[in-house]
Amino acid sequence: MGREVRWTDSGLEWRGSEKLVKEMLEDFELKDAKAVETPGQKEEVDIDEEYMTTADGARFRSAAAKLNYLSLDNPRIAYASKEVSRTMSNPRVEDEPKLKRILRYLKGRPTTTLHYHWQDTPTELVGYSDSDWAGCVRTRRSTSGGVVLHGAHLLHFWSRTQSCVALSSGEAELNSTLKLGCEIVGIGQCCEEIGLGRSLRMRGDSSAVKGLLGRRGAGKIKRLEVKQQWLQDQCRSGKILFEKVPRSRNPSDALTHHYTSAEASVHFGALSIAS
Repeated sequence: MGREVRWTDSGLEWRGSEKLVKEMLEDFELKDAKAVETPGQKEEVDIDEEYMTTADGARFRSAAAKLNYLSLDNPRIAYASKEVSRTMSNPRVEDEPKLKRILRYLKGRPTTTLHYHWQDTPTELVGYSDSDWAGCVRTRRSTSGGVVLHGAHLLHFWSRTQSCVALSSGEAELNSTLKLGCEIVGIGQCCEEIGLGRSLRMRGDSSAVKGLLGRRGAGKIKRLEVKQQWLQDQCRSGKILFEKVPRSRNPSDALTHHYTSAEASVHFGALSIAS
């Protein structure tokens, strides 16, 4: 699998594979390319779309699949690799520079270390969620990002394109929070099965979500799906606690868009992640 787990005096360290990065740098002739500080930048729509040839498309899909695998151990490339993977079925010529930028980023940071330092036993699971409303300039779909922590230990993270087009930023944030609710409940149930019952806490930077989860039913909202009302019930019953935090204290923000170097330092540092 190419992963490396180290047992140190301060705790455990988890590192992803570097072999695949070297292979892709050779495939795309980027061994001597200059490294960049971020894995992606904001997309601009190219109206005159041109699709890759069969050979180039096959090479692109192979690299995108490898990046998708590497992103399982590296939150720093989670969003960028997700965006590249969305065009695997029919890649465009303009998609190759996006993939190459990720590779140039990985040239400087071929892997990321997840630190699991020794800590006092936490009493709760804490999750963070965020969304980038209509972030896709082509489909206007939003991205959901989230993390689940056990104390300072990162248990799970994700960056996913939402399946529907959210009609407001509040709806996009609610969809992202719902995803977090499902994930944290699932992890909480796993903890209970091994005798480690934990309380559940969700955090986000949306005032709209905080207000919605504190009431019963749709209220003045025109529609509210059953799964969203389920999350309301979980919060109103006290099974899950939700609290609003500033964006600067929400590490899942870096999983919903192409971040800057300054944002990376703050958000990934909060997750005990180092290059």
